[in-house]
Amino acid sequence: MDLPKIKRKLPKLPRDLSRREVLSLVGVAIVLLAIPLTVILFRRYQETRIKAFENAEIVAGTVKITNIHAHGFTVSWATRGPSTGVVHWGPVGLIGSTAYDDRGAGTVSSTHHVTLPHPPGSDEPLGIFEEPEQPFDLKIVSGNKTYGGTFDNIFDVIDVTEGAAAIRVTTGPELPSSCPPAPTPTPTIIGFAPQDDYTRESRSLSYFDKL
Repeated sequence: MDLPKIKRKLPKLPRDLSRREVLSLVGVAIVLLAIPLTVILFRRYQETRIKAFENAEIVAGTVKITNIHAHGFTVSWATRGPSTGVVHWGPVGLIGSTAYDDRGAGTVSSTHHVTLPHPPGSDEPLGIFEEPEQPFDLKIVSGNKTYGGTFDNIFDVIDVTEGAAAIRVTTGPELPSSCPPAPTPTPTIIGFAPQDDYTRESRSLSYFDKL
């Protein structure tokens, strides 16, 4: 008696993929990888923006107008964290110029000091600051926030508010010729103040009456 023959079907081997199909599969893989990567990068971007937004907030009670003389003055303030800061200024009602941190444009710090019209030691012309006792309008730009406020007397703390009207500052009078010659300008002093545990206090500004 003859036994029935068993036919076994061998699995078909996959055919060679064409170049177009390979490229399509690679493209799909890239898209699948790009989606979660994009989500991660976007979240980090948002976190960075939030951090920068918080850092740029001006600490209440730190804005001062000092060094007022016939041809300029200094604006200083502290922020909650390292950030950039500039001062937009101009004649009354005509803000259109920008002054940068005395340490250089692009300075990132939690303490800021900007001298108008130019940083100490600059040889640039005074321009409209040539005339004494002139009023100027200014706004502080910290990060992406713009602050205004009011200023009455030298060494008074300015209560600044985001989006408020410009701060108005008037330069001092010209000293009479009978006054003794001004001393040689003292270089700007930059440092830090230690806390009780000797760690660095990053939001400190020091003012000196005499050196």
